[in-house]
Amino acid sequence: MELIDADLMNGVFKSWMHQFGVLSRLSWPGLVYDLPRSFGLKLDTTSTRKLKKWIGVHRAADIGILYRSRKRFGLGLTLTSVHLQKMSVVKYQLLKNSNDPDIRLLYHNREKRNAEE
Repeated sequence: MELIDADLMNGVFKSWMHQFGVLSRLSWPGLVYDLPRSFGLKLDTTSTRKLKKWIGVHRAADIGILYRSRKRFGLGLTLTSVHLQKMSVVKYQLLKNSNDPDIRLLYHNREKRNAEE
């Protein structure tokens, strides 16, 4: 985020870099690691602050402007925490539907452990 912020591009391009550059770089760690939700929420505060600055939205403005769909008069950007949650769902679907029986067993053991908690 600091590299994007320091660049000489205008704010619209910086927000585009966040949507299609930063989030895509977070996809792999989101698939591989079990990142806590609090980590995504911390990233949300940082990214929201930067996006508001880049786009020129007042600090006190509702963040819904950034993350609402275009049909609802928003910019259609993705929250970092939501993106990480989607990657977690993708990971579990890949484990559940794997051709390898050991990987499927791993998924079922994890499912049992989560049910006990």
